Amino acid sequence: MNEMEQLLFEIISYCGSARSFYLESVNAAKNESFKEAIQLYNDGEDVYELGHQAHLKLLTKFQVNDMLLLTIHAEDQLMSAENFKIVCREFINLYGLNLDVALHNLLLLLLGLEFTALGTVFLKIGNLGMNSLSTLPAAICAIFPMLTFGTANLLTMIVSIIILMLLTHKIKAEYFLCFISSIIYSIFLDLTVICIPWQTNHLVSRILLFVFGMLLVSLGIYFQKETALPSTPFNLVCKELAIFKQKSFTDLKAGLDISFVSITLILEVFTKNYEIVGIGTVICALFVSRLIKLYQAAAVFINSRNYLHSAL
Repeated sequence: MNEMEQLLFEIISYCGSARSFYLESVNAAKNESFKEAIQLYNDGEDVYELGHQAHLKLLTKFQVNDMLLLTIHAEDQLMSAENFKIVCREFINLYGLNLDVALHNLLLLLLGLEFTALGTVFLKIGNLGMNSLSTLPAAICAIFPMLTFGTANLLTMIVSIIILMLLTHKIKAEYFLCFISSIIYSIFLDLTVICIPWQTNHLVSRILLFVFGMLLVSLGIYFQKETALPSTPFNLVCKELAIFKQKSFTDLKAGLDISFVSITLILEVFTKNYEIVGIGTVICALFVSRLIKLYQAAAVFINSRNYLHSAL
């Protein structure tokens, strides 16, 4: 199989997978499984984007005259997937008007943002090291004391969204929804700092605060992952760049964490403030994802118990 045929095969495969995801999404929405419908739709969008990129590569790498029939076939595949996408989106949007579902997702998002904010503040008070994504805002606060912790987080998130738009050359409604979530999160952070103005130098208290903070941050991220609404932009940045660069989400998430910590370390050297990155940063990097999986397993177990109880 030559390169031209390989690209056409990729287009057909990606578009076929996208159509399957869109159909499954519609079926999930019909069964009133809104979260699953949104997830399947997003998966379909991701795969469709890969097919679109393969199509662009096909057009730019080979002369159109050499592959006229292949080009027509590839464009037919993309048009078919695009039509499936439009129908699926309209169906889900109609279903999404269900008030109970909307309120459920909004409640999950707000709980997730509040738990994450509360846990982040406890990590800050414990002073054993912040979680990786909070290190840079904390460093910005150290350099510019007039900024609140929430404002520094909001600025970091806005810059992340702007960089994402510049890299991908795209503007999506999801980006603006993430911006709104970022504002809510920054407000929660500042309110939590005001309501919990604690300071402690007692080692045992600091360890307990750190552990409690890590548990809350993990729980908050879990709730954010469970909602169908866009949350803070860091996961969105990793997801979009994974599609754009055709890399794995895990690799890009690790790269973003390392970038934040590295920039923070440089700022710490510059300001001679070495209290942001610590052993707690390493512990959070190792255990937060594991705790999220633990919460997911616990939710599955509880739901299965409830199902068995109702069946009996």
